Amino acid sequence: MRIAIVGAGLAGLTAAYELREVAAAEDSQVDVFEASDRIGGKLFTVPFNDGPVDLGAEAFLARREDAVEFFTELGLAESLVEPSGKSSLVYSGGELQNLPRGGVMGIPSTSAPIAHLVSEDTARKINAEADAVAINWTVGEDRSIGKLVRERYGDEVVDRVVSSLLGGVYSCLADDLGIRATVPQLAEALDALTEAGEKVTLSGAVSRIEQSRPAPSDGPSKPVFNAFAGGYAELYEMLAEKSGADIHLDTFVSGITFEAKTSTYTIVGQGVPGDAEPYDRVIVATPAPTTARLLSKAAPEAAEALKPVKLASSAIVGFK
Repeated sequence: MRIAIVGAGLAGLTAAYELREVAAAEDSQVDVFEASDRIGGKLFTVPFNDGPVDLGAEAFLARREDAVEFFTELGLAESLVEPSGKSSLVYSGGELQNLPRGGVMGIPSTSAPIAHLVSEDTARKINAEADAVAINWTVGEDRSIGKLVRERYGDEVVDRVVSSLLGGVYSCLADDLGIRATVPQLAEALDALTEAGEKVTLSGAVSRIEQSRPAPSDGPSKPVFNAFAGGYAELYEMLAEKSGADIHLDTFVSGITFEAKTSTYTIVGQGVPGDAEPYDRVIVATPAPTTARLLSKAAPEAAEALKPVKLASSAIVGFK
């Protein structure tokens, strides 16, 4: 069996790794095509004076035990390190300020955690929110998180805190993000208040989440995040090595066609050998707009479903 994977980012390399046993058992050929001159996709580790630095994702949630188990399976357990413990900062009001603690993605239950970032008027509005008219919330609904916080706490909380935190994850302002999609625990807390017949407020929902968190133990607390000592390059290079796949860089795939009579796929594009044999299976591990274009002939229905998906842009600056 011949299998082609388009894209050598984390998804494509993981797919190649997961196929290694199938490929070995069936004497299959796995080819990975990457348009750029390196593997890793959005993960990119570069050498700095004091060591490797990730200019992309730099950590992962340590509470995701499945991820830790996967990295251990790859032989990277000894490479997992914890963050320094230094507090993160947010640039607000023309200067760096300590990132608020507690709450949910910068949304507090009282003004105390963000009093240094907002005006006294906003602080009073936050503290009085519990006495305001209840939120008209329907179980299972979704709405703009930015709009809700603006209505209940004021613009400053969104512009100075919430968008700063969510923007770093989603490359988008809070006003364009849904609560259930981006902060599901908050949506669930609002659902729970509604189902319990209690007054639905933003501060009440955030407080409910805070109270559900386990109390700190006397022993050392587990870190929220883990990273790789040598950067994410350790991960994507290990995946590439252990997959056993043939990885072709600088190979721009421009189209995929399907031959119904033979149930095979043909890959075409710059750098792809013109006399390459057809593939029995193809995995497309590229961003939605690219995938839609590539599948326009081989799988038009899937392509149409992917076309509306939009991407956000972001920039990362590293200082040596």
